[in-house]
Amino acid sequence: MARKGGGTRLKRQRTPAFWDIRRKQKRFAVTIKPGPHAKTSAYPLAIVLRDLLNLTENFREVEKVVSKGLLTIDGKTVRDPHRAVGLMDVVEIVPSKLSYRLVPTSGKQLSPILINNEEKNLKLVKITSKTSLAGRKTQYGFHDGKTMLIGDNYKIGDTCLIEIPELKIRDHVPLEKGSFAMVTKGVNSGYAGKIEEIRNGLFSLPRRVLITLGERTVELPVSLVMTIGKSNSALIQVSK
Repeated sequence: MARKGGGTRLKRQRTPAFWDIRRKQKRFAVTIKPGPHAKTSAYPLAIVLRDLLNLTENFREVEKVVSKGLLTIDGKTVRDPHRAVGLMDVVEIVPSKLSYRLVPTSGKQLSPILINNEEKNLKLVKITSKTSLAGRKTQYGFHDGKTMLIGDNYKIGDTCLIEIPELKIRDHVPLEKGSFAMVTKGVNSGYAGKIEEIRNGLFSLPRRVLITLGERTVELPVSLVMTIGKSNSALIQVSK
């Protein structure tokens, strides 16, 4: 009988281009299970521990560490080595009390950076959806799959600074002229600058921003940028 559905294994040659792994070392790579981030924009937890942070030597060691509950993502214990880890997620190694945030750096879409203990309970999340509910309530959806009922009127594309894992809003950065933003994908990943102008979308073009990156100004789709602060200062550590 013919097999229906996709395969359960992933060859290293077919992994996302931004994955920082040795593609010819072995034949297969660790897969990502469906979760808070898309497969094309996240790492599996096992790859983060073994290949990016070099905390383990093989997948078996990753399984042992994860099964013992020694790791948290956004303040919650994780026991699945296939769990997706994406933009702005905070991975904490409980025994060593070391915390890492996944952010774009120097042209790379995602890299772990060491952060201090004062910031491990803070996270920037981009608003990707907005739904009106009964009782004049509004539910906002964020880029990492989280949702919140918020009384304030925010817009899609804005960024909120939240406390994790309690999910309380500490601050808000609108997507507007003058805001400080970071490029999250593409060749300019990890670079940040001031938004000079926001251009409305057309029939064949998405909504775009003009952002100054150093001595140059580039035009990018709104989906590739994330506001991270005001007046050229980030609300939290987002680069090395």
